[in-house]
Amino acid sequence: MNREVKKVKLRRFIAEYLSGFVYLLYSFRFKLLNFNNKPPVIILTPGKVGSSSIYYTLKKVLSNPIFHIHKISKSGIKTSQTTHMNSNRKSLPLHLIVSDLLRKKLNKYNGDINIITVVREPISREISSYFQNTEFYRNSVESKNLEINKVKSLEILNNIFKD
Repeated sequence: MNREVKKVKLRRFIAEYLSGFVYLLYSFRFKLLNFNNKPPVIILTPGKVGSSSIYYTLKKVLSNPIFHIHKISKSGIKTSQTTHMNSNRKSLPLHLIVSDLLRKKLNKYNGDINIITVVREPISREISSYFQNTEFYRNSVESKNLEINKVKSLEILNNIFKD
């Protein structure tokens, strides 16, 4: 097994079995957050629209607390958590952990909030999402060596576009 395959398998193992620990660590971090001096900046977007570039750029130039999330409503977060836990992924991505903790923190906050949203045309967004989120399809398209079955991948992409 090559080095990259081992890295992916290790990352998946950590995500699947240690996401509760990550949630606990971030809970402590959020308890220490104070928005009174500098209002939070929330980059709230659908996935795969280029929001990570905005997030990392703003982190370099602002001292405000900055968050990069895709859901903020209680029901939106819960639905996405259920989708991820019921998928082949079997774990929560960090942005959902941050979303949940941020939503709870904002419920107790009455100050200013800066929100940035970004959109992208849907076809390239869906293609990017498919390749970024292969964990959702790994049982259908991946071999044990993480090789992707191109025919099955194209079938899934075709079904995504039909929907």
